Amino acid sequence: MTRRTIEVEISLDTSEFDRNFARLSEGPDGFTYAKFSTLSAEQWSISKAAIHIETGSLYSSAKNPIDTSEHEWRGEVRYGGGGVPDNAFPGPARDPGKYAAIEYNRGGDHDWIEASGLREIEPEYLEAILDWLRKRPS
Repeated sequence: MTRRTIEVEISLDTSEFDRNFARLSEGPDGFTYAKFSTLSAEQWSISKAAIHIETGSLYSSAKNPIDTSEHEWRGEVRYGGGGVPDNAFPGPARDPGKYAAIEYNRGGDHDWIEASGLREIEPEYLEAILDWLRKRPS
């Protein structure tokens, strides 16, 4: 009688996982942050195009601050604020921060968030994150 030996060997190479884990733990790369900044600038530009210009106060109060650090990106489309006095702009005195809220609450094409389609660009931020997640480690 001949005895046969059956061996089963299982091995796991975690080197790619280790490289991916290291990359993911660092957070998004500069390319992803640059894409975010481009999207934020697009949102700002789109919103300015959608604003009614009666006095210019709301339009000229538009700001698009971008703040990045090693592990954080923050972009804003901002109108008003900053303690702007009521008489800071030509035409009828309007605090741009208050006026932004008034226009938004009026609805229809006065709602500059809706009129500009700002919410429609949000999935592009998610796509930028997914592109970064799909990258292969180097």
